[in-house]
Amino acid sequence: MATITKGEQTRIEAMAFLGLSKLPKKLRKEETYTTAVVKIQKYDGNMYYAIQRSDKTGKLNIVKDFEELHAIARIEEIYPVDPFVPVIEGRTLKSMDVVDKILFLSNCKQDWIPSAAELGAMNIDELDGLCTRVLRAIKMV
Repeated sequence: MATITKGEQTRIEAMAFLGLSKLPKKLRKEETYTTAVVKIQKYDGNMYYAIQRSDKTGKLNIVKDFEELHAIARIEEIYPVDPFVPVIEGRTLKSMDVVDKILFLSNCKQDWIPSAAELGAMNIDELDGLCTRVLRAIKMV
């Protein structure tokens, strides 16, 4: 009988925590998500699994770590439970220009979104990240 490693045990626990019978497909580059099983490397050098979720501001956080003895060094793989492509008014973020992204963000009445002047100073990657965060927050409502 094969023994289950601690890393594999945390995978089983993560799937059970979310009620999954199998691990979802890995995250594709164009997607985002609100909930995922993540494969993490800890500072002990080993790989384990955890649960990552979006909060009400769209920020992703580890909400359940099934191996709590060591700190997380980095996320190695993401298996989203609810993958989606970020789309605003039928357009992907990559197809939108900077002005449309700033307009979208300016119309979002959240206290954690920077002012229009601050948005104008952001680079395209920062704007895309913030738009994605807003879309995750909307999905969490």
